Amino acid sequence: MLKYVLLAIVAVTLYLGISCSPVQFNAISHSCTVASPCVTAQGLLNVDQDFPYNNNNMVDILVVDDNSGSMTVEQENMGSTVNGFIKNLNASGLNYQIGVTNTDVCNQGDAPPGFCPGPSQIPGADGTFMNALGAGSIYGNNIITSATPNGANLFYNTIQRLNQIGSGDERAVYASILATANQGAANPGFLRPNANLAIVILSDEDERSVGGNCTVTDPADPVQNINIANGQCDPGFAPLMPNDSPSTLISQIDSEWGGNKQLNVYSIIIIPDDMTLYPDPNDGGQQQTCLQLQSHQGPYFTAHPGTTYQSLSQMTGGLVGSICDNGSGAFANVLTSITSNIQQQTTSNVITLAYAAVGQPIVTFTPSSGAVGWTWNGSNQITLSTRPAAGTIVHVNYNYTASAQSSFQKKTAAAYKIK
Repeated sequence: MLKYVLLAIVAVTLYLGISCSPVQFNAISHSCTVASPCVTAQGLLNVDQDFPYNNNNMVDILVVDDNSGSMTVEQENMGSTVNGFIKNLNASGLNYQIGVTNTDVCNQGDAPPGFCPGPSQIPGADGTFMNALGAGSIYGNNIITSATPNGANLFYNTIQRLNQIGSGDERAVYASILATANQGAANPGFLRPNANLAIVILSDEDERSVGGNCTVTDPADPVQNINIANGQCDPGFAPLMPNDSPSTLISQIDSEWGGNKQLNVYSIIIIPDDMTLYPDPNDGGQQQTCLQLQSHQGPYFTAHPGTTYQSLSQMTGGLVGSICDNGSGAFANVLTSITSNIQQQTTSNVITLAYAAVGQPIVTFTPSSGAVGWTWNGSNQITLSTRPAAGTIVHVNYNYTASAQSSFQKKTAAAYKIK
């Protein structure tokens, strides 16, 4: 009831033409999360989002590197731009840590037959960090910081796996859950209590290759269903399990850290429905979509849109870039944008919501910050009049339309709470 009273107050405020609010209310219920929104009586979706302003500019960056056979070229492309990535991070003044794991989750007992271990017979990472090539052991507590000597070179040699080809059952979401579970116990020292968390996913497929739906079509590729015979799915396209769900990852971080750790996920993927054309070196330079181009790339010739990963980035306010914008051009620009957005996590007074709000949001501060005003741009951004004091959590409650959801979230609409 209190929430509807507050919404009524906001409606009156809008009617009077006031678009900013220096008055703060006490924090309200956090029961309607991005991972599990509520449905209002008007048929809108309602969500609460927390934005912590930490005591410093600390950020922990988890890179989830698709190490399946089709990713060799993309790993090399990312490797060629890491000098700029690390350089930008160092110039930003961020107190950062980077850990790299892969999408290989082979020890949980639910991989498709024949997929684990992968072609190189290497053991699955299951969220454990990878060491640089030539370090002796494949996995270890390899954490790169601004103080790491030759950090860019170490990152380069960690991203590229060369002949260490893992499982084709790609599970970047599950790997992220394992890497951060129990406050990062699997990778000690990585998740710091006062640091925000950024996850970067690099993949040319979706979670479990097709996001659990092998019959989905994509207008960018008329032969998307090439592996479907007689109405049956390819047995390698396993269904999603609970730990493959973006909602599970978001809920885990929120639960373990009490809403005090901001999470942003960035995806460099085959963007669903992307009709941008690129010259295909494997087809005489013919113009192809990213999905077509990737499916023509040997030696495994497999590619699928990253629908689940796009949804996860949208749900956490991250960015999505095309894996086909490679080399030193647009691909490097994606990494630059990621660096900028990571920096804004801890220093900016602009808050980006997961969805475009319908009606003015309700903004509260814990502890109370009566001197901080705010304005709403009519969509998905809130600008604070000044950066709140260190340790403040900005809580935003707002409504949005179901049409703003990705296809992944729509498939789980039946699980939404009714309020």
